[in-house]
Amino acid sequence: MASTNYNFTISTAFPNAKVDSDKLATQLRSSAIITALDYVATADGVCSVWFKDALSSGDQTLLGAVVAAHDGVSGEPDPIPVVGYSGANPAPIAADGKPFVLPNSFPGEVLLNFAGVSDKLSPAERFGGDLFGLTQAGQGTQTFTIDLLDGIFLAGGHIDWDGGSYGSSIYMELTAPASTTKAPATANQGNCNLVPIGGGLHIIVPAAGNGAYDLDVAIPIPATNDETNEQTGYWTYSEPWVGKGSTTPGVPQHSKYNLYDFPLELAHFTKLHLMLDTGQRDMVAPAIKPKWILPEWKMKVAVTNADANKTLRVVWDLLIARRKSA
Repeated sequence: MASTNYNFTISTAFPNAKVDSDKLATQLRSSAIITALDYVATADGVCSVWFKDALSSGDQTLLGAVVAAHDGVSGEPDPIPVVGYSGANPAPIAADGKPFVLPNSFPGEVLLNFAGVSDKLSPAERFGGDLFGLTQAGQGTQTFTIDLLDGIFLAGGHIDWDGGSYGSSIYMELTAPASTTKAPATANQGNCNLVPIGGGLHIIVPAAGNGAYDLDVAIPIPATNDETNEQTGYWTYSEPWVGKGSTTPGVPQHSKYNLYDFPLELAHFTKLHLMLDTGQRDMVAPAIKPKWILPEWKMKVAVTNADANKTLRVVWDLLIARRKSA
């Protein structure tokens, strides 16, 4: 994937012959364009719209519609014109202009998966790892780490258990391991630096060949404000559908990801009290938009048995979508 620029002459492409870059960026990120926006810049009468990758013909149609509706006035975003498409062709609309829409939690390019097993990391095999399940005889806690070879969309799951008791529980969290650095081949000619943020912790920022460190293992952390879509990070990530991506320097404090030299908890998905001796629980909310989970991140499940006289057994599966399923 390579960043791709689309230029528009401000005096002719925009209805009021002016552009508010922040507002246009917000409108583009809120539109139905699938490819991720990098940033918007203006100079010498030209508006440059940079995306993480080249747009499909359908996405280019949407881009043109957003540009044509942009009034260039600072403030609340203008309404985004509703334009749907299937491949390169516009989607059908009703007589009143409303599009025909099929409810779908996932992007159209991915396949629905009911996953009850991890991926096998070495040798690489999708769904070739351990079955999702934990057994704890007597009091204590057992843990399970879910490994992934590709990014996935997670929408929910299902849990079954036997041997529950008061105080017994299952817990699932998403974590990002620490990014690591190493000494460069030549001192002070590295590609990054560590900037203290307190408590002995550091954010890793790009350096132009004069850094104290080189990146070793990069674990991207989102740096986007969920309310405004403003990007405040230092790094870009190729975000491939299959396999792990590459991390490269981005526009400082205007890029999608950050890197840190310490692990971070990103989400707590499940914390259930397994009080019934035997039970099951579905956890799917169709109206909730699934989140993209990178293969660099780790999902950890912990089962705690509170009864010394019981054996607690728990199995689960996940409702996910991924581009490659075998």
